[in-house]
Amino acid sequence: MSIPVVIFGTTITFALIRLGPLDPVSAILGTQYNPQAAEQIRTNLGLNQPLWSQYLDFMYRLFTFQLGQSWVIAPGTTAYELIEIYAPRTIWLGFWSVVIALFVGIPLGFYAGLNPNTPSDYVASFGGIVWRAMPNFWLAIMLVTALSQLGTWTNGLFTWQTWIVRTNVVTPPALGFFQSPVEQFLEDPGGWTESFIRATKQIAPAALVLGSASMGNEMRIGRTAVLETINSNYVETARAKGVSGRSLVWKHIFRNALIPLVPIITGEAFLLLGGSVFVETVFAINGLGWLFFNAAINGDLPLIGTLMFIFILILVGTNILQDFLYTIIDPRVGYDGGITVSTTTETEIPLRQRVAENPQPALIWAAVGAVLIGVELGAILQVVGAIAGVVVNLIPGDPGASAVQSLQAAFDAIPTLISRDVIPNQGYWNGTGYENTFLGLSPAVAWAIRVAVVYAYAFAVLAWAWNGYKRFRRHYRRVDWTPRDDVVNRFRGHSWGKFGLIIVITFVVMAVFAPTLGPTTMEQNILQPYDYEVSYWSEDTQSVETVLVGEANLGSGSQGAGDENVAPLTYDDFGRFHPFGTATNGKDLFTQVVFGARISLTIAVVAMGIAGLIGLALAMITAYYKGLADLATVLVSDSIQALPVIMVLILMLVIFQNTWVRELYDGAVLIILIFSIVYWPFIWRSIRGPALQVSEQDWIDAAKSFGQTPTQVMRKHMAPYVFSYMLIYASLSLGGIIISVAGLSYLGLGITAPTPEWGRLIANGQQYVASPSWHISLVPGLLITLVVTGLNAFGDGIRDAIDPQADTGDEAAATGGGA
Repeated sequence: MSIPVVIFGTTITFALIRLGPLDPVSAILGTQYNPQAAEQIRTNLGLNQPLWSQYLDFMYRLFTFQLGQSWVIAPGTTAYELIEIYAPRTIWLGFWSVVIALFVGIPLGFYAGLNPNTPSDYVASFGGIVWRAMPNFWLAIMLVTALSQLGTWTNGLFTWQTWIVRTNVVTPPALGFFQSPVEQFLEDPGGWTESFIRATKQIAPAALVLGSASMGNEMRIGRTAVLETINSNYVETARAKGVSGRSLVWKHIFRNALIPLVPIITGEAFLLLGGSVFVETVFAINGLGWLFFNAAINGDLPLIGTLMFIFILILVGTNILQDFLYTIIDPRVGYDGGITVSTTTETEIPLRQRVAENPQPALIWAAVGAVLIGVELGAILQVVGAIAGVVVNLIPGDPGASAVQSLQAAFDAIPTLISRDVIPNQGYWNGTGYENTFLGLSPAVAWAIRVAVVYAYAFAVLAWAWNGYKRFRRHYRRVDWTPRDDVVNRFRGHSWGKFGLIIVITFVVMAVFAPTLGPTTMEQNILQPYDYEVSYWSEDTQSVETVLVGEANLGSGSQGAGDENVAPLTYDDFGRFHPFGTATNGKDLFTQVVFGARISLTIAVVAMGIAGLIGLALAMITAYYKGLADLATVLVSDSIQALPVIMVLILMLVIFQNTWVRELYDGAVLIILIFSIVYWPFIWRSIRGPALQVSEQDWIDAAKSFGQTPTQVMRKHMAPYVFSYMLIYASLSLGGIIISVAGLSYLGLGITAPTPEWGRLIANGQQYVASPSWHISLVPGLLITLVVTGLNAFGDGIRDAIDPQADTGDEAAATGGGA
C-alpha cells in the first residue's frame, strides 16, 4: 500500500496547490503585474495546459525527482539547493530530539514501571504527562528566556552563552564539521571538536523542546508497558522456572515492553516535522520547517509541492520502518484483538409508563431542575439568541436579522442570578468608599464573589445531573445491573481520571460563562473600547473623573518597564482590577483568556465531533460491506495520514486566507473544517477494528435475517458498541487540537483579531517574558498546559473505565499535533 499512498497523498497536494483559490502567478508577481510576464510564468509552470496534463507533469517530475525551483522566496534557486542548505539543520535537530526522547523518556518510563507507586514513579509519571501537554513553541520561548537570563539570575556564576564554547541561544547551528569530517579531524582535531561541541550546544535547547512531547509519551507508555509485561503469563512462567534478576528484566520484560513503544517512536516523525515549524521559528534555526513556513506564507506553491512530496516520503518510510521494527522486536506480533460486548436484551417498557407508576422521584428531580434553569433562564435564552445570530450571519443576505436582534434584546432584558448586573464589580472609589459595586465591596472582592457563585452554580447543575442518573438507575431502570454500571464504578475509582474531569469542568465553565467571569465585558475591553467610559478617583483633583475605556487602556499597557506594567491581581491607574494583569495594549488579560478558552474549546469539540461523525459513518460502512469500500477508505485514510498535519493546516490556511470562509468567526469555521478533514482518518483507524469485530457477531446476522435494512443494522446494532472506542480516542485528541490552534495563532495564521486566542497572546508577550510583564505569555501557556493535561487525564480515565485493555490512547497520544 505504500506506493498508492504516496501517489494519492501527492495527488491531494496537487489538488490543494493547483485547484485552490490562491493564484501562483499573483504570489510570484504580486497583484499588479505585467500580462506578458504573467503569461511567461504560466507557460513555465505549465498552468496554461489542461488540468490532466498539469497533473501528469506534476507527478512525473516529482517521481523522477525533478524537483523544480523556488519562484518567490529564492527565485531561480533549485529545490535541491534549498534542501541541501536547510535539511542538515533539521536532521541535526531531529537526531538530537530522538536521542533525548529515547535515552531519557524510555529509561524513566521503564524505571517507573519497575518501581510502581513510589515517589520516583509519581515524579516520572506526572512529569511525562506535563511534558506532553506543554505547547512546544511556548516551552521554547520560556527556555530561550531562561538560558538568556541565566547570567543575570545567577549574578554571573553561570552563563549559557559562554559555557564550554561561546554561542548565542538563538543561532542556526554551524554544521561545517559534516563536510569531510575525517579529513577535518585529522588536520585540526581541536578545531573540529570545538565546532562539533558548538553545533551540539546550539541545537540542544531546541532538541529538548522538540523531543519533549515524544519523551512524555515514551515515559507514560513505557511505564504502562512494563507494568503489563510484569503481570503477563510468560513472565510468571519465567519466574517459576527460576529466572530472576537482570536476566528476567532484560530478556523477558524490556524486550516485550518495547513493542507498544514502536508506534510512538516511529510516530515521532509527525511530531518532528510538525513541531519543527514552531521550534525552528523560535530558535531561528532555519531548517526545513522554517523553509516550508516561509514558502507557504509567501505563496511559493511550486516549492511547497516539492517539500510536501519529501515529507510524504519521510512519513511513509517511517511507517515501513515501524513494521520492520515490529518483526525485529517480536516476530510473533499479530493484530488480533477482542471486543467484549453485551447481548442482553430488555423488555421494551416505555419510560413514561415507569415514571407514571412512581412519579415522586422524578417530580422532585424535575422541580430542582426547574429552579436551576429558572435562575439562569435569561442567560440560556441569550445563548440561543447568540447562536441564532451566528446562523443568520452565515446565510447570504442576513434574512431575519432584525427579528433575531429584537429577540436578543428581549432575552438580554431577562434578569439572571449570576449576571454582571446582580453582582457588579465595575465601580469606582469616591474618596470614602466604593460605588456601583456589589454591596459596596472593592472591585476585586466583588469579582471574586461572582466567580465563586458561577462555579457554585455550575457544580450544582452537575450534582443535579448526577442525582438524576442515580434516581433513574434506582427507580426507573428495567434491570438492576448493566455493563454501564461497571464503567461508571471504574471511573469513580480512577483518581487521575477524576482529576482530569475537574480540570475539564473548570475550563468548560470558564468558556460557557466567559461573559460573566470577566472583570470587564468583551465589548468594553476588546471590541468597542472607545464607545464606553470608566469612572475613577483622581488623586490629582481629588474627585471622580471619567475617561474613555480605550484611552484608559492606552495608559494601562504592560510593556516591561516597572511604571508600564499592570501585574496580576493589581489595579491600574483607573481603579480597574485585573486578575491576570493587562496585555501590551492595556486590555484586561483575564477577559481575553476566558474568551480564548471559549474559542479553543469550541474549535476542538466541534472539529472532533464532525471528524467523529465522518469516522463513525465510514467505520460502519466499511465494516458492514467490507471489500472495495474498505479498501478505498484505507487508501484515502492512509494517504491523508501520510500528510504532516501541521504542514497541511498551514498550507490550507494560507490558500484560503482571502476567501469568504476565512472571515467566518475570524477564521474559526475554516480551522474547524480543516481539522475535521485531517482528523477523521485517525478516528476511523481507531474504531475500524472494533467495528469489524462487531460486524461478525451472531446478532448482526440475526438482525439481517429479520429483514432489517443495512442502515438500521449499522445504527441500532453496530454503532453503539464502537462509539465508546471513538469516545476514548476523541477525548485523548482534543488536547492536540487545542495546542495546534494555539500554535497556528502564534504564527499569525490561526484565529485573527479581535477574537482573543491563547497562542496570539503568547506571541504578543514573547518579548516581555524576562521583564515584569512576564504574565502576558506565561499565563496563557500555563492554561494550555493545564487544560491539555486535564483532557489527557480525563481521556485516560474514560479509556480505563470503558476498556482497561484498550490501546487506542497510545495512538492518540502519538498524534497530538506537534505544536
